[in-house]
Amino acid sequence: MLLAGFDILLTQPGYFLLWLIPIIAALVISISVHEFSHAYAAFWLGDQTAKNHGRLTLNPLRHLEPVGSILILLIGFGWGRPVPVNPSLVKSGRRGLALIAAAGPASNIFFALFIAIFFQLGFLDVQTYHFSSWTQFLALGYVAIFFQHLLTLNLILAVFNLLPMAPLDGSGVLRGIVPESWLPFISRIEIYGPVLLFGIFMLQFFIGARILGYLFDPVLNLANKLVG
Repeated sequence: MLLAGFDILLTQPGYFLLWLIPIIAALVISISVHEFSHAYAAFWLGDQTAKNHGRLTLNPLRHLEPVGSILILLIGFGWGRPVPVNPSLVKSGRRGLALIAAAGPASNIFFALFIAIFFQLGFLDVQTYHFSSWTQFLALGYVAIFFQHLLTLNLILAVFNLLPMAPLDGSGVLRGIVPESWLPFISRIEIYGPVLLFGIFMLQFFIGARILGYLFDPVLNLANKLVG
């Protein structure tokens, strides 16, 4: 994020802050909703581990993770602190664990759709804009722009986390729906998930490979339709 807006930072630092604040706020809220939903699902399924660790809250300070937070500032995307879960306490076994994993992305999708209602009913309106002046930026509705970011980032967070690779939520969902005989194979390949994700980010942000674009472009198109 800071990297993407570096030119603006050098030429219009005050305007850069106006551009940056709603994006950071939207990311923090989206991650907090996501992690809280994991904690609530675990609590609902009988595991109080997250509650005992103070994670059954929407307080962002309980959910943000240092490295993930730094990446949010630098590149506009990161992650929260994983919610602790004790599988032996979760009802319904691996199906319950899959529900806990799915709760985070599901909450982001429902949150985005809830925000979309206000755009569709005309309570929020984002016009076509570009960052060329303070006056233009402020005149276009700072609140509406914030909610546009909030809707978009919730959708991105949901779709990204549903990728079936560790340590993303999609891996946990996959474990809950495949035949039990597949689990040893999944366990063997899961160790490569973090390396693969790191490689994708490196290719995306340092040589401009459009790997994430193929995933996020349809999401961005949907977000534009929901706010249009």
